[in-house]
Formats: sequence, structure tokens, C-alpha cells
Amino acid sequence: MARLQILLGVMVAGMLAYTGAVILREGIDFIAPFVAAILSLTWVGQFTFDFACYLILSALWVMWRHAFSATGVALGAACGLFGFAVFAPYLLVISLRTQTLRALVLGGQRT
Repeated sequence: MARLQILLGVMVAGMLAYTGAVILREGIDFIAPFVAAILSLTWVGQFTFDFACYLILSALWVMWRHAFSATGVALGAACGLFGFAVFAPYLLVISLRTQTLRALVLGGQRT
């Protein structure tokens, strides 16, 4: 679990730094370029659509892990909207709170 936490910590730091740099350069609007890329029917659009599918699955997993409680739905929506910038810190926090990978994946009520 410690190796996963180190990896997540590095990823969180990298993602936050990269996101900060992009916001400074491009501004906060990420929806319009995201949709434009998908509508372009190019490889960039294909990659963006693929990423959108991952976002939806990660959001659903977070909601499911929290038994679709209000907290779980809110966390899932944040993961779905903001991607790895929210999902990685979420994983890091729950990995620090759980003892096993099983508990991390399934949630406390299912282990």
C-alpha cells in the first residue's frame, strides 16, 4: 500500500502543478475545449472521448463505493467533473484510511 501511496502522492503533485500552469495560461474554462475536441472527430477527440468514459466510470465507482450516499454522489460528481485532480487525492486519502487493498476498492461496508 505504501508504494501506491507514494505513486499517488507524486501524481497528485504533478497533476496540481500541471493544472495550475494550464489555468494560468488558458484560464479556468475546460468544458468548451473538452467538448470541441470530442466534436472534432480527430485523434485528439477520440482520446478525449476515451478519457470522458474513464471519468464516468471513476465517478460511478466512487458513488458505488459510498453506497450512493449523498457524500458519495457529491464525491463522484467532483471526480467526474474535475478528473484526476480530484480522483487522485481522493484515492490517496482513502488509501491512508484503509488497511487493505480490498477495503480500498470495496469500501468499509463491503469488507
